Amino acid sequence: MRRWWASSDVESRVVGLVLALVGMGLGVLAAFAVSDFFMGPPDLAELRRRQVKEGIITADLAADRAAADRAQRPAAEPAPPATAPAPALPDANARRAEARVKVPPRDPSRSVSVADSKPRERPRLAGRWIVTNTVDRATLPDFRGLELGYHLILEQDGARITGEGRKWTENGRRVPGLGRTPIHVVGEVRDDGRLVLDFTELGRRRASRGRFVWTMTDDGQRLAGSFESDAASSSGTSAARRVP
Repeated sequence: MRRWWASSDVESRVVGLVLALVGMGLGVLAAFAVSDFFMGPPDLAELRRRQVKEGIITADLAADRAAADRAQRPAAEPAPPATAPAPALPDANARRAEARVKVPPRDPSRSVSVADSKPRERPRLAGRWIVTNTVDRATLPDFRGLELGYHLILEQDGARITGEGRKWTENGRRVPGLGRTPIHVVGEVRDDGRLVLDFTELGRRRASRGRFVWTMTDDGQRLAGSFESDAASSSGTSAARRVP
Protein backbone atom coordinates (compact mmCIF):
# COMPACT_ATOMS: atom_id res chain seq x y z
CA MET A 1 0.00 0.00 0.00
CA ARG A 2 2.83 2.32 0.79
CA ARG A 3 4.59 1.51 -2.50
CA TRP A 4 1.51 2.30 -4.50
CA TRP A 5 1.07 5.55 -2.72
CA ALA A 6 4.69 6.39 -3.15
CA SER A 7 4.59 5.62 -6.88
CA SER A 8 1.39 7.64 -7.25
CA ASP A 9 2.95 10.56 -5.54
CA VAL A 10 5.94 10.53 -7.90
CA GLU A 11 3.75 10.30 -10.96
CA SER A 12 1.58 13.17 -9.79
CA ARG A 13 4.67 15.28 -9.16
CA VAL A 14 5.98 14.51 -12.64
CA VAL A 15 2.60 15.34 -14.15
CA GLY A 16 2.47 18.58 -12.19
CA LEU A 17 5.95 19.52 -13.36
CA VAL A 18 5.01 18.82 -16.99
CA LEU A 19 1.86 20.86 -16.64
CA ALA A 20 3.86 23.69 -15.07
CA LEU A 21 6.32 23.65 -18.01
CA VAL A 22 3.45 23.60 -20.49
CA GLY A 23 1.83 26.51 -18.66
CA MET A 24 5.06 28.48 -18.77
CA GLY A 25 5.37 27.82 -22.52
CA LEU A 26 1.80 28.92 -23.09
CA GLY A 27 2.48 32.05 -21.02
CA VAL A 28 5.50 32.89 -23.14
CA LEU A 29 3.50 32.40 -26.34
CA ALA A 30 0.70 34.56 -24.95
CA ALA A 31 3.21 37.27 -24.03
CA PHE A 32 4.61 37.24 -27.58
CA ALA A 33 1.12 37.37 -29.04
CA VAL A 34 0.22 40.38 -26.89
CA SER A 35 3.46 42.16 -27.79
CA ASP A 36 2.84 41.48 -31.51
CA PHE A 37 -0.67 42.86 -31.21
CA PHE A 38 0.30 46.06 -29.41
CA MET A 39 3.88 46.60 -30.47
CA GLY A 40 4.07 44.86 -33.85
CA PRO A 41 6.21 41.88 -34.76
CA PRO A 42 9.52 41.76 -32.79
CA ASP A 43 12.90 42.02 -34.42
CA LEU A 44 13.90 38.38 -35.20
CA ALA A 45 17.59 39.08 -34.79
CA GLU A 46 17.04 40.66 -31.36
CA LEU A 47 14.69 37.82 -30.39
CA ARG A 48 17.28 35.18 -31.24
CA ARG A 49 19.96 37.06 -29.32
CA ARG A 50 17.73 36.98 -26.24
CA GLN A 51 17.01 33.28 -26.80
CA VAL A 52 20.73 32.52 -27.06
CA LYS A 53 21.44 34.63 -23.97
CA GLU A 54 18.70 32.88 -21.99
CA GLY A 55 19.90 29.44 -23.16
CA ILE A 56 16.70 28.58 -25.02
CA ILE A 57 18.57 27.95 -28.28
CA THR A 58 22.24 27.66 -29.20
CA ALA A 59 24.25 30.19 -31.20
CA ASP A 60 24.60 27.79 -34.15
CA LEU A 61 20.85 27.27 -34.32
CA ALA A 62 20.28 31.06 -34.27
CA ALA A 63 22.75 31.52 -37.17
CA ASP A 64 21.01 28.78 -39.18
CA ARG A 65 17.60 30.36 -38.68
CA ALA A 66 18.92 33.79 -39.67
CA ALA A 67 20.32 32.32 -42.91
CA ALA A 68 16.98 30.64 -43.61
CA ASP A 69 15.16 33.96 -43.06
CA ARG A 70 17.44 35.76 -45.50
CA ALA A 71 16.92 33.04 -48.10
CA GLN A 72 13.12 33.37 -47.78
CA ARG A 73 13.15 37.17 -48.29
CA PRO A 74 12.09 38.24 -51.81
CA ALA A 75 14.90 39.55 -53.95
CA ALA A 76 14.98 43.31 -54.41
CA GLU A 77 13.34 44.36 -57.62
CA PRO A 78 15.85 45.72 -60.16
CA ALA A 79 15.69 49.43 -60.82
CA PRO A 80 13.99 50.32 -64.09
CA PRO A 81 16.43 51.19 -66.88
CA ALA A 82 17.08 54.89 -67.36
CA THR A 83 15.31 56.29 -70.37
CA ALA A 84 16.53 59.20 -72.45
CA PRO A 85 14.44 62.36 -72.06
CA ALA A 86 11.96 62.99 -74.83
CA PRO A 87 13.05 65.67 -77.31
CA ALA A 88 11.57 69.08 -76.52
CA LEU A 89 8.77 70.07 -78.84
CA PRO A 90 9.00 73.51 -80.44
CA ASP A 91 6.96 76.22 -78.77
CA ALA A 92 3.52 76.75 -80.27
CA ASN A 93 4.08 80.49 -80.64
CA ALA A 94 7.36 79.87 -82.45
CA ARG A 95 5.61 77.46 -84.85
CA ARG A 96 2.89 80.01 -85.59
CA ALA A 97 5.43 82.80 -86.13
CA GLU A 98 7.45 80.57 -88.45
CA ALA A 99 4.33 79.73 -90.42
CA ARG A 100 3.44 83.41 -90.83
CA VAL A 101 6.89 84.46 -92.08
CA LYS A 102 6.96 83.56 -95.74
CA VAL A 103 9.52 84.99 -98.11
CA PRO A 104 7.81 85.90 -101.38
CA PRO A 105 9.46 84.66 -104.55
CA ARG A 106 11.77 87.13 -106.21
CA ASP A 107 10.29 88.97 -109.13
CA PRO A 108 12.92 89.32 -111.90
CA SER A 109 11.06 92.29 -113.37
CA ARG A 110 11.70 94.27 -110.16
CA SER A 111 15.43 93.70 -110.05
CA VAL A 112 17.44 96.89 -109.76
CA SER A 113 20.32 97.25 -112.16
CA VAL A 114 23.66 98.67 -111.15
CA ALA A 115 23.05 101.71 -113.32
CA ASP A 116 19.72 102.47 -111.57
CA SER A 117 21.32 102.21 -108.13
CA LYS A 118 23.88 104.91 -108.89
CA PRO A 119 23.09 108.33 -107.39
CA ARG A 120 21.91 111.02 -109.80
CA GLU A 121 24.76 113.18 -111.00
CA ARG A 122 24.57 116.71 -109.60
CA PRO A 123 24.20 119.49 -112.17
CA ARG A 124 26.96 122.05 -112.46
CA LEU A 125 25.47 125.35 -111.40
CA ALA A 126 28.42 127.58 -110.60
CA GLY A 127 28.56 130.68 -112.80
CA ARG A 128 26.54 133.73 -113.89
CA TRP A 129 22.76 133.56 -114.31
CA ILE A 130 19.99 135.95 -115.31
CA VAL A 131 16.79 135.26 -113.37
CA THR A 132 13.29 136.41 -114.41
CA ASN A 133 10.32 136.22 -111.99
CA THR A 134 6.75 136.78 -113.16
CA VAL A 135 4.25 137.58 -110.38
CA ASP A 136 1.04 135.60 -110.83
CA ARG A 137 -0.49 136.09 -107.37
CA ALA A 138 -0.09 138.88 -104.81
CA THR A 139 -2.12 140.66 -102.16
CA LEU A 140 -1.42 144.05 -103.79
CA PRO A 141 -2.87 144.63 -107.28
CA ASP A 142 0.23 146.60 -108.42
CA PHE A 143 2.40 143.47 -107.95
CA ARG A 144 0.26 141.22 -110.19
CA GLY A 145 1.80 140.73 -113.62
CA LEU A 146 5.06 142.40 -112.53
CA GLU A 147 8.21 140.99 -114.16
CA LEU A 148 11.43 141.29 -112.16
CA GLY A 149 14.93 140.48 -113.42
CA TYR A 150 18.04 139.67 -111.35
CA HIS A 151 21.71 139.03 -112.07
CA LEU A 152 23.12 136.20 -109.93
CA ILE A 153 26.56 134.67 -109.52
CA LEU A 154 26.33 131.16 -108.02
CA GLU A 155 29.04 129.13 -106.28
CA GLN A 156 28.82 125.38 -105.76
CA ASP A 157 30.39 123.07 -103.15
CA GLY A 158 29.00 119.61 -103.73
CA ALA A 159 25.25 119.87 -103.19
CA ARG A 160 25.49 123.25 -101.41
CA ILE A 161 24.81 126.37 -103.47
CA THR A 162 25.41 130.00 -102.43
CA GLY A 163 25.21 133.18 -104.45
CA GLU A 164 25.08 136.97 -104.60
CA GLY A 165 23.35 139.31 -107.02
CA ARG A 166 21.20 142.40 -107.62
CA LYS A 167 17.82 143.26 -109.01
CA TRP A 168 18.44 144.42 -112.58
CA THR A 169 15.14 145.07 -114.37
CA GLU A 170 11.44 145.72 -113.77
CA ASN A 171 9.05 144.86 -116.65
CA GLY A 172 12.05 144.76 -119.02
CA ARG A 173 13.40 148.20 -118.09
CA ARG A 174 16.74 148.55 -116.37
CA VAL A 175 16.50 149.70 -112.78
CA PRO A 176 18.58 152.80 -111.88
CA GLY A 177 21.48 152.53 -109.43
CA LEU A 178 19.61 153.00 -106.15
CA GLY A 179 16.91 150.55 -107.24
CA ARG A 180 19.40 147.72 -107.81
CA THR A 181 18.81 146.12 -104.43
CA PRO A 182 21.16 143.28 -103.41
CA ILE A 183 19.94 139.68 -103.12
CA HIS A 184 21.61 136.75 -101.32
CA VAL A 185 20.77 133.07 -101.96
CA VAL A 186 21.70 129.84 -100.17
CA GLY A 187 20.40 126.32 -100.69
CA GLU A 188 21.15 122.92 -102.13
CA VAL A 189 20.63 120.48 -104.97
CA ARG A 190 18.14 117.84 -103.75
CA ASP A 191 18.43 114.14 -104.51
CA ASP A 192 15.62 114.43 -107.06
CA GLY A 193 17.66 117.01 -109.05
CA ARG A 194 15.73 120.11 -107.95
CA LEU A 195 17.61 123.26 -106.98
CA VAL A 196 16.06 124.87 -103.89
CA LEU A 197 17.41 128.29 -102.89
CA ASP A 198 16.22 130.57 -100.09
CA PHE A 199 16.75 134.25 -100.87
CA THR A 200 16.87 137.52 -98.97
CA GLU A 201 16.42 140.77 -100.91
CA LEU A 202 17.51 143.93 -99.10
CA GLY A 203 15.04 146.58 -100.34
CA ARG A 204 15.31 150.31 -99.71
CA ARG A 205 12.44 150.20 -97.20
CA ARG A 206 12.63 146.68 -95.85
CA ALA A 207 14.03 143.20 -96.53
CA SER A 208 11.90 140.55 -98.20
CA ARG A 209 12.46 136.81 -98.08
CA GLY A 210 11.37 133.95 -100.25
CA ARG A 211 12.39 130.81 -102.15
CA PHE A 212 13.31 129.66 -105.65
CA VAL A 213 12.57 126.08 -106.74
CA TRP A 214 14.12 125.20 -110.11
CA THR A 215 14.83 122.21 -112.30
CA MET A 216 17.62 122.26 -114.87
CA THR A 217 16.83 121.59 -118.52
CA ASP A 218 18.56 118.82 -120.45
CA ASP A 219 21.06 121.15 -122.08
CA GLY A 220 22.25 122.41 -118.65
CA GLN A 221 21.87 126.04 -119.69
CA ARG A 222 18.45 126.90 -118.25
CA LEU A 223 16.49 126.59 -115.03
CA ALA A 224 12.69 126.51 -114.85
CA GLY A 225 10.40 126.54 -111.84
CA SER A 226 8.63 128.88 -109.43
CA PHE A 227 9.20 131.42 -106.70
CA GLU A 228 7.39 132.76 -103.65
CA SER A 229 8.08 135.85 -101.55
CA ASP A 230 6.71 137.51 -98.44
CA ALA A 231 6.63 140.84 -100.32
CA ALA A 232 2.86 141.26 -100.77
CA SER A 233 2.65 137.44 -100.43
CA SER A 234 3.63 137.22 -104.09
CA SER A 235 4.36 134.04 -106.04
CA GLY A 236 4.61 132.95 -109.65
CA THR A 237 6.84 131.42 -112.31
CA SER A 238 10.61 131.75 -112.32
CA ALA A 239 13.21 131.01 -115.00
CA ALA A 240 16.95 131.48 -115.30
CA ARG A 241 19.50 131.21 -118.11
CA ARG A 242 23.23 130.85 -117.93
CA VAL A 243 25.35 133.68 -119.32
CA PRO A 244 29.07 133.64 -120.10
